[in-house]
Amino acid sequence: MNQEIEIEVKSMLTYENFNKLLHFFNVQNDRLVSQHNHYIETTSFSLKEKGAGLRVREKENNYTFTLKQPHYIGKLETHQKLTKNEWLQIKTRTTNTRWRCKKTAYYIRNSTFRASICRNLDN
Repeated sequence: MNQEIEIEVKSMLTYENFNKLLHFFNVQNDRLVSQHNHYIETTSFSLKEKGAGLRVREKENNYTFTLKQPHYIGKLETHQKLTKNEWLQIKTRTTNTRWRCKKTAYYIRNSTFRASICRNLDN
């Protein structure tokens, strides 16, 4: 397991503006990577109540389980790598939880510039 402090600022982009940025920075489609973020919550929303969040990120056949907790600066993130089989077990055997949403983001591989367009899938 590893930990880090997350401090981030996000700006919402329309699909059209996302494509304009890609064109402006001359980003080719082969540099775009898709990632899926699966957010998990208890049925009583106890994580949200404590300002915390639980996510499984699926990116390029890698799976990372992340707990985000309040920290005096930003959020404390604790990460644990998962195998695909471990992720599938969590996904199918989880009880007393609510899958808040699945977000799909596209970002630019190997770049400090990161733009993403997300879509929510409530389930």
